[in-house]
Amino acid sequence: MFEISEKSFYGNLEENLNSGNYYRRLQNIEYKITSQNDNINRYGPLLIINHNGKTINFKDTHYGEVTGKKFLILDYYKKDNEILLLEQNWDSAHMFIYNLDFEEYRCKYIDFPNYNSTRTYMLSLVYNDEVVYGSTYNLQIFKIQNNFYEELFNEIIFLAHVWLPFQRILWMNDHEVNIDYGEYGELIIKINDNVNVLKYIPSMLKE
Repeated sequence: MFEISEKSFYGNLEENLNSGNYYRRLQNIEYKITSQNDNINRYGPLLIINHNGKTINFKDTHYGEVTGKKFLILDYYKKDNEILLLEQNWDSAHMFIYNLDFEEYRCKYIDFPNYNSTRTYMLSLVYNDEVVYGSTYNLQIFKIQNNFYEELFNEIIFLAHVWLPFQRILWMNDHEVNIDYGEYGELIIKINDNVNVLKYIPSMLKE
């Protein structure tokens, strides 16, 4: 039997923020979502979403075991009937866009998504690894039509002297996005509406 109270799962929210533990900080994000949406509830290891008269369950199965999974909901896009879902295995964690109407994953292995104003493109910058004098990231661009995500671009980029995933992502318009790293420079990404046509132009990064 599992304890199903909110406190048993989320613990102390203030301690979560100051713990330095990435998963515990993300628990606070889910708590805010469940508190603001009556159709999303957490009962210990069970995450329940009521959508259009049906019940969708995500059950955590990883409790000190080598195998199993944990789930966290990190965003809820009501208008598009989608959620951002974190799935954590014993050795890794990945984010997904999950479609509630069809109960299926639509976009896998991303980080927090960044949409343009018309929600026709989505960018995700996934931390990959630290290397000598910098870090590598997977830069992903998706084209969105009818809630389906078509991957236009997925390549590893190198950022000199940027050891932490700090960035400010700003869409200039529907086809151009700047990723600002402050004193380290910026990435300028131009997205053409043609499939697989994308260029990224890093500025001169300081040595």
